[in-house]
Amino acid sequence: MDTRLRAALGVTKTKTEAGQPVFETLKRRGHPDTPPPPVSDGWGDIDEAMVEVYGVLPEYQGIG
Repeated sequence: MDTRLRAALGVTKTKTEAGQPVFETLKRRGHPDTPPPPVSDGWGDIDEAMVEVYGVLPEYQGIG
């Protein structure tokens, strides 16, 4: 489960608004406690959506 790519779509005016339905979908599909590692274009604003759905941000474990 941890190595599978998960995809979801949210279409709204802002990335923050789109992130909430995306994370709600991912939560239903197998990540009930913490969000999967996200991939983003670097423009940010998905942190707020993660907090809205999961209540916390996962600890950063990347490089850089």
